[in-house]
Amino acid sequence: MNEEMTIESIFMLAAKRSLKPRAWTWKPLQTYNGFTHDQRVLKWQAIYLGIQLGLITPAEDYNCDICGTSPNHATISFHSEDYSSMTGHFPLCQSCHTRIHRRFTNPIPWGEILDKYGDGSKWFERLK
Repeated sequence: MNEEMTIESIFMLAAKRSLKPRAWTWKPLQTYNGFTHDQRVLKWQAIYLGIQLGLITPAEDYNCDICGTSPNHATISFHSEDYSSMTGHFPLCQSCHTRIHRRFTNPIPWGEILDKYGDGSKWFERLK
């Protein structure tokens, strides 16, 4: 993806091509890493618009970035820690994605992930 693409520029390009963002139809998201529900949904929508525009490869075309599970064996979706930019979204299987989001309230399963897949150099090992 072009590093200069922003959430706003993706929305503008999509509007020029008459693409509409997906509607959020689930319960409101909790604040995560200081980002509100609205900020999180905007990035989620921008990612899907980026996929439609051919700027982003769909998450299901990747293996899980933590455990390596293939899309043939699990649902793969993008995870973000920073919802203010179009960088830093990682394809994760549902199991790893759930554990990463629950790492503060349920740290034991997250610790198991770190022990099993970490080697001291992975992006997910640097999460606070």
